[in-house]
Amino acid sequence: MRNLLVFLSIALAGCGGAMHVASSGSLGAERSQPAAQFPSRDQLDHIVASTPASTRPAAPTALWPDAWTLAGPFPDDDPRAPFAPATPLEAIGPEVAARMSGAPTISRAVTCGAREVARHLAAHPGAVDTRLAHFALTRCGSTAIRFFVESSQVTVPASTTDAALLATYAEPLRTMARERFTTLTQQGATHVGMHVERAPSGLVVAAFVGAIEDLDLTTRAPLVQGDGVVLRGRMRSAAQHVEAFVTFGPADFAHCAIAPDVALPEIAIRCPMHLDDRMARVEIMAFPPGRLLGHAVGRVLLRRDEATTMPALEVDPALATAGEPGALVEALMARANALRAQTGRAPLALELAQSATLQGLVPSWIAAHAGDQSDVADVIGLGVMAGWNVSGGTIRDARLGSAAVVATRHAGEWLALLVEDPWTRAVLLDPEMRGAAIGVRWDAEQQAFVGLLATYAFFEGTELERAREQVMRSLVAARAARGLAAPSFVGNIPGMQQASAAVQRGTRSPGQALEAVMNETASRAPGRRVQALLMEGLAPDQLAWPDELVARPSLRLGVGLAWHRVPGAAWGQYAVMVIVLD
Repeated sequence: MRNLLVFLSIALAGCGGAMHVASSGSLGAERSQPAAQFPSRDQLDHIVASTPASTRPAAPTALWPDAWTLAGPFPDDDPRAPFAPATPLEAIGPEVAARMSGAPTISRAVTCGAREVARHLAAHPGAVDTRLAHFALTRCGSTAIRFFVESSQVTVPASTTDAALLATYAEPLRTMARERFTTLTQQGATHVGMHVERAPSGLVVAAFVGAIEDLDLTTRAPLVQGDGVVLRGRMRSAAQHVEAFVTFGPADFAHCAIAPDVALPEIAIRCPMHLDDRMARVEIMAFPPGRLLGHAVGRVLLRRDEATTMPALEVDPALATAGEPGALVEALMARANALRAQTGRAPLALELAQSATLQGLVPSWIAAHAGDQSDVADVIGLGVMAGWNVSGGTIRDARLGSAAVVATRHAGEWLALLVEDPWTRAVLLDPEMRGAAIGVRWDAEQQAFVGLLATYAFFEGTELERAREQVMRSLVAARAARGLAAPSFVGNIPGMQQASAAVQRGTRSPGQALEAVMNETASRAPGRRVQALLMEGLAPDQLAWPDELVARPSLRLGVGLAWHRVPGAAWGQYAVMVIVLD
């Protein structure tokens, strides 16, 4: 039996980082600061050096790579509603929860998931199947990314009636439910479910599932008729912005559109669905205020029909044996680029030195998550994204995906898990990514195959015009929110093109370059007031425009854009140079 240990969705917000603003009068002396702070090389080296030689992950759970059909029925009319029992066995869980102080809600969705997990365990005794549990919970209408499963089993004569079973085991089941619900509550579960399943052989399985639902959607496991669907709901935690991704076709992904007129924590997200897909997976990522790292807060299954069958995992048999790490990384990269070629993406260049960095961090990464050391995990995640050993260019953006499979030597299963998930599929297939680093490790003692995948986008020059348009659209939107007309954009500010080129060559700082443009513009328009504004950051579409500028009744300005890398910084950043004309 193969075991799935960790499957994480981590994102680095391209719109994160500090937005530094300077205005006329201080430009020439203004020294650029890094828009994002990353862990240093020394910090990463310290983590690698302090990692125990061997870390045994706690409570591994199974990976079921084959197809499996759920039994149903599914609570499609209202998965969020409390579960209403129909038999004395089903009533045990709600009765116990009703007597507990602070017990989570026993929902129809999570109870449905518990039933499918118990049914699978009755047919295949052993470790809990995480992949199937994920599928069952989303099909049943839960949005949970994080969940916990506990189970117990006993064998009785096959001829035992339900009434006889209840007479003998009702009190032990109540005690077990009380203990399990308490444990699941301590683990943070917001919703729980319980189910007792009987196999023809006489095996009786009791499954208890606790789910942490960070996203409350009004529509769960929606039946999609056309080319997409709108998901509406509310997040339970604070976020600065959200992103969402959906699997699209057999080996592609698509971005979901976030409604800009819906204020967080409320969300409205339109996700496309490929017309040939019978089902698709959506993953919603949230980025808390002031943080670069985001995390998955919700998962949704889109479907064209009942969607009862979990498809088999598509595993490349050529990657069956985990061998020497360097050769394996190259083989994984070749397979990843073959997937990119299927969707018309350019191949990723393998970053060998950065891959070696990831290789050294893999044990610490897994130890941090197994030990619930979120601070250490954040440092490792940000450190990987910093790309200190990336040589392909000046980094503009990065993505990170991770999976770990216990009790296997199969690298193909690891890659298949990445491709099955919407976010990690996007990590692998994002058309803007140009470089990649892979760190993999197979531990003979633990029988664990663990891997990290990071992809990197670089400043190439071609993105500047698009970024400039984003800058202008952000100002138009900021003024429209106040009921003000769009500004008048001047296309030919004297010296702006030369200033942008000087910043990118590194011969002038953004402040020096913009000051020269301001002086030249003023010399050509005597008697008119000319102002300059410099903003630096990672994302041109998330600018914090000064209130004084946004609120002007009328506005005429020119915008120049350049990218540069502050000495000692891990990434490059945009310099937005604005000349305001009165």
